[in-house]
Amino acid sequence: MSHLLKITADRKVEAIAWNDEEDSLSQLYRALSTDSIAVDMVEPAPHDRGENITVWADEDGWSHGSPANLYGTAYTGELLRGTIAVTAWNPRTGETFGLTDDQLRKEEDHLIWAVTMFIARYHAA
Repeated sequence: MSHLLKITADRKVEAIAWNDEEDSLSQLYRALSTDSIAVDMVEPAPHDRGENITVWADEDGWSHGSPANLYGTAYTGELLRGTIAVTAWNPRTGETFGLTDDQLRKEEDHLIWAVTMFIARYHAA
């Protein structure tokens, strides 16, 4: 089974089942609660995991005044608003697909580490 990792602005983290038979954009739009084609692919913060991981953000979050996604900001290193989705992809074909169980665990661990470091930097300032 594969998954999409959904991270909301109100700090909810959820693994959603990925359907390999369904179009990837439909699943991303549903996870991001948008029907707009304005979905941005955001590069995750640098890591050494060697995985092909993609973070998707609803670009309309800025124009609609969505709240900042602090977990997403910590994870990517750039200010994001609204919900984000984390998936896997194949850089040769551009195909987007769900995270494996192992990738999901690694991304959840990376998220915990990123948020912890974000909070530590904030309190040190």
